[in-house]
Amino acid sequence: MIPLGDGVRRRTLPVATAALLLVELAAFIALIRQPPAAQAAAVARYALVPASLAPLLRGDLAAAGESLRLLGSLFLHAGWLHLLGNLLFLWVFSRAVEASMGRARFSASSSSAAPSPGSCTR
Repeated sequence: MIPLGDGVRRRTLPVATAALLLVELAAFIALIRQPPAAQAAAVARYALVPASLAPLLRGDLAAAGESLRLLGSLFLHAGWLHLLGNLLFLWVFSRAVEASMGRARFSASSSSAAPSPGSCTR
């Protein structure tokens, strides 16, 4: 079952959700327009590899650059189907969250919580 909506009427436009959708789409399009070697380099640089975060989690500040993987991995997708599935669920569920929290709190919450799923992997 694929959710297409939630039936809740909203008084405001989900601007923050739409902006996040557009950034994800733009990042994907920018990546697929690159030559294969550049795509592979971007994936190698920004994909989340949990082992690369181990030194940082142990307190080694020299590995702080690896924390970019937590954010970078949010914008990497394996293909169109992966991207469209993520965008659909983001659109359906984030609109309700943004409407209940307000645009500013939703944006702050989303940007601070975004790296969390990647940091929980083993």
